[in-house]
Amino acid sequence: MKPTRWSRRVLLANQEASAAALLGDAALARQALKRAEEAADIMPAAVEATAWSCPRPRMALYALSVALRLRDPDAALRSAAVADELWEKGEPRPFAVWTLTHAGAGIAHVMKGDLTAAGERLALVTRLPPDRRISTITGYLKDMDALLRDRRFAGIQQAAGMREQIAAFTAPVPAGALG
Repeated sequence: MKPTRWSRRVLLANQEASAAALLGDAALARQALKRAEEAADIMPAAVEATAWSCPRPRMALYALSVALRLRDPDAALRSAAVADELWEKGEPRPFAVWTLTHAGAGIAHVMKGDLTAAGERLALVTRLPPDRRISTITGYLKDMDALLRDRRFAGIQQAAGMREQIAAFTAPVPAGALG
């Protein structure tokens, strides 16, 4: 089945939320997320997954991303929990959505100062093979690294170890290593 106008509406509302959060407009971002939810609630169930569709786990990732941009780690973790529940119930797990959700949850845990939980999420992400290390994922990990450089983590071995993991994961892959 082709993507419907409803599936495009869901995707575009989520993208609007993301853009509003980038601009720091929390109210508009939350309104757009609400519109996305409302459109998803009335969308026909049998929509083929395409680049233009936005299934519930992808919606949760958008909400997580918006929460991170708005510096709301608790909302980000709630969104990650929604995605995790959906995957436990059998929703498809596209590698990028799954990986970005774990990376984003890791960032939220760092924001809250919980390096143990952040490290668990980071460990899941860094298992990704080199040919799947797309720029969006490495970008999330660079954001985590920036947070780990904060002086509140200075001298903490766990933070230093996580930064080393991130550096290894985001390092350029040698020519021929992918093939």
